[in-house]
Amino acid sequence: MSNGTGNGTTNGTAHAPANRSNGADGATQGAALVAASGAAAAGPGTATLLQVDNLKKYFPITKGLFRKVIGEETVEEVLGVLGGDGTKMPKNWNRRFKHNRDKMKTGDIFELAEVVRNLAQRDQEKGLSTGEKQMFSKAKRILASELMYAKGMEEEEAREFLEEVLEEIGAARKARA
Repeated sequence: MSNGTGNGTTNGTAHAPANRSNGADGATQGAALVAASGAAAAGPGTATLLQVDNLKKYFPITKGLFRKVIGEETVEEVLGVLGGDGTKMPKNWNRRFKHNRDKMKTGDIFELAEVVRNLAQRDQEKGLSTGEKQMFSKAKRILASELMYAKGMEEEEAREFLEEVLEEIGAARKARA
């Protein structure tokens, strides 16, 4: 006998209804977990640990979160940013880290290229903190994945391409100094 709540309980015992679905989205209704004390069937007085009704999945997506992968024409602009002059960065590593992290969070490919360029310059000149090294590695991975799709390369090929570009830029910078 049902208690009329529609939560799948019978005589005070919670159970999961068999394949009850909420229309086209296939969300399961009324699933409940019970504290079973080793018994095959939970008896009266068993407490419900969790009850879920009308289960739906929501993903927070804000406008502008996704963008198209860059095209071949944008690759040249990105490489131009990598070869450009560095941005004046805070001297404190913690502030530099936050500044670069915020640039990476924008999702803008040119901001990402600036982070890669600035960290490459800093690494060549004075070295990076442990956190900055990890950020540099992550930023290069993201940039290489963009280049991979834009240039139709394999992942490893794109990473090698980016490393070669950064080495050439670093060598040119050393020659100018």
